[in-house]
This record gives sequence, structure tokens and C-alpha cells, in this order.
Amino acid sequence: MNGYGGKRPFHFLFVWVWLLLTACGAESPTPTPFVPTQAALVPVERETLSTPVPIATDASLPTAVLLPPTAVLLPPTAVIPTFIPVHKTETPVPTVAGVPAIPAGTQFYNLRFAVSPETAPQNSFPVGTNSIYALWDYADMKPGDFVQRAWKHNGEDWLYKEDVWGEEGERGANGTVNDVVLYGEVIGGLNPGDYYLDLFINGVWQTGGGFTVLSRPTAGEPSFSNLHFTAYANGPAQTSFPAGIEQVFAVWNYSNMGVADVVKREWMLNGEVWQTREKSWDYFHYGPDGVVSDVSIYNFEGGGLASGNYMIAVYLNGVKLLEGAFTIGQ
Repeated sequence: MNGYGGKRPFHFLFVWVWLLLTACGAESPTPTPFVPTQAALVPVERETLSTPVPIATDASLPTAVLLPPTAVLLPPTAVIPTFIPVHKTETPVPTVAGVPAIPAGTQFYNLRFAVSPETAPQNSFPVGTNSIYALWDYADMKPGDFVQRAWKHNGEDWLYKEDVWGEEGERGANGTVNDVVLYGEVIGGLNPGDYYLDLFINGVWQTGGGFTVLSRPTAGEPSFSNLHFTAYANGPAQTSFPAGIEQVFAVWNYSNMGVADVVKREWMLNGEVWQTREKSWDYFHYGPDGVVSDVSIYNFEGGGLASGNYMIAVYLNGVKLLEGAFTIGQ
């Protein structure tokens, strides 16, 4: 939030960082359809993106903790992309509408997501979550097996990673993958939305699953309440102010706010629209719950605010939630 002459406008600061590619290294965006090639294995030092999009890294971390199995089922509407293996001689598997059979001798299963390998799996994560682990079990893997990971964000192809089993560190034939982590490089964590991961071995789909990063901390609607006016940020509520006062604050409570919410303030003076402000909620300044106490009207140029009847209406996502009035005397 910003007052008139107060804090600077809302904004989200996107920080682009170096993306490192290892065996389970940095995930990098790629267009669809996916066609793995040798060129895809060349390290990319920096992605240059012309528009703000979610930036994430799928990196290997030195952790080896097993979790109890908790199955994550593939939705029946999943779209399985075509992969053409370059490290194996098998016939490429065509795109299919359903789920291919698991190839004999190798398999991934029991895909789940958690904030760390030691914590319980989750299907949703609160806004601000910065890292989410993809964990899955494997059986009968062989050195040289070709592994692909294809991520979607809000239903769109987003990140793709491929590597050869056993090239960088030996996981063995059977066990649990617990060193693949998706982490945000946007201030405030991973962008809200629906994420989905498909796993392949040698071009054949194995398992898939997803999770949601919420745009607000809990389910339910955000709210505003307790609008009042004061002569200073933490002062007592007033409905009238003396002539010549230089600044009046509008103060209200808020709860369950999220990064996608939009707030509009419409001021009126003597029955006429006077000033209007509309901004995205500055979640990383205000957080989800608290009190707005930095919105004010002021005139420090001499003489103070004009006398008259003032009113403010506060809208949240297009709906008017608050309305209040005060007077400044002659």
C-alpha cells in the first residue's frame, strides 16, 4: 500500500540468478513438444527472459533420508509428451492419450512432494514457500538409463530436465530419489499456481503428480474491517478534525490477503470523486494479516487540508468492503 506522498507503489521484485545444470541440476524452460537431444545437455549459464515468469531450479542436494510411501495419482486428463531417447536404442515411444505400461526392469513410483525429505508429503503449500522437494521411489535402475523430468505450471509446459542415471553420483538400483528440489528465485518464493511433474525412463512415462502453491496462506476469502481515521498512524479514532490539519490517516484491519489481490481506494471531497488509487497488494511488505496504518491524505505546503466532508471507499478485488467519512472544520 502507498499513501499520497507516502511509500512507493506496490511492486514485485524479480531476481534472476545463475542456473547451474548438474545430473539433477537446474531445470530450464523449453518449448513444447519436448525432443531431448545431445544439445539439451549443454550447460546453460543464464536464462534471459523478456517477460516475468516463474524461475525455478531443480537441483541436487546431498541428502539421503527415506520417507514412508504416500501415493500421488496421475489425473486422468494428464497429457503425456513424446520423448525420443538419445542414449538408448529402443524405438521411440509415441504420444498416447493414456498411460504407457511401465517397462520391465526399471520403474519410478510413489511420487510425492514435501518441504524437505524429512517432512510429510503435501498436496498444497502456502504462499511464500521457497523450496519443494519431488521425492519418488525407484526399482531395478541400471547405469545409463535415460531419465526425463517434465514440469508444468498452470497447465503449460514450463521446465524440462534430462540426465543419465549413474553419470553424476551413484544412486544404485533401488531406493528413493530425495535430492530433486524445485526452488523459487522470485522474492517471496515460488509463484502461486498449480505445478505438475511427469517422470520418464528411456522415453517411457512412469508416474506423475502435482501440487498447488496457494496465493494466500489459508483457504477462504480475504477481508477488511474496522475502518477509522486518525491524526497520526496509531492515534485514537476520530470523525472530525480541526481546520488547518495537515494529515489524516485511514486505518483498517486485514486478514488472509494474498499476492494476487488488488486494492482500490476512492476518496471523495464534498460529494465529488477526488483521488483514486488502485494497486496490487504488497504482500511481502504487509503479509497476510495485520493493520494498514500508512495510508493518508495530506497537505504540507501551507494551510493544511481543505475544509469539508471527506469519504473513502475501499475495494478488494472489485468489491467494496469498507466505507467511512470524516469532516475537517472551517
